[in-house]
Amino acid sequence: MGYKDAMRHEERPLVMSNVAVWALIIGASSLLVAFGGPLLLSALGRPPSPATALLALVLAVAAILAGHSGVSHASKDKGRRGKTLAVLGMLLGYALIPLFLMGQIGGPQFVHIQNVVNEDSQMLGIAAALGQCEQTLAESLINGEEFTCEKAGVHLETFEDLTVTIESLGSRTCLITAIATGS
Repeated sequence: MGYKDAMRHEERPLVMSNVAVWALIIGASSLLVAFGGPLLLSALGRPPSPATALLALVLAVAAILAGHSGVSHASKDKGRRGKTLAVLGMLLGYALIPLFLMGQIGGPQFVHIQNVVNEDSQMLGIAAALGQCEQTLAESLINGEEFTCEKAGVHLETFEDLTVTIESLGSRTCLITAIATGS
């Protein structure tokens, strides 16, 4: 190998590791989705979505994996740069995981889902109570008996984490309430 070959080898520019760049992009995206997603949904007047928290978590894990791979590529190949970018992407991913686990990200969205589930179970309880009232009214008409709200409440189903009551408000007028008793 001559002098010219040695000079050409030394002049070779360092190449940025694509994996390192992607680690940083994915890590930044995970934070953007985690914090920007709920803000955007709120600005649009929409309820928070657990999908944004889940997407942020998936992106954080991808940033961690890409960061480790980027550090490995940059360390093994002396002609590659990007170890710092890979470490930054990896740190962004690692920073998001504890926030997610502590409920700072995803917490409000999952609380919203729980509220929707409670509302759905309340609606089911009210529907069941209405059905029981209608059945009791039909039986009363068939048997020639007087309809009372108390008769309808006797056969009312019990629901987990839900208290459903039927109260009389006067002649042939009932008040049906459904109150969530659980979490």
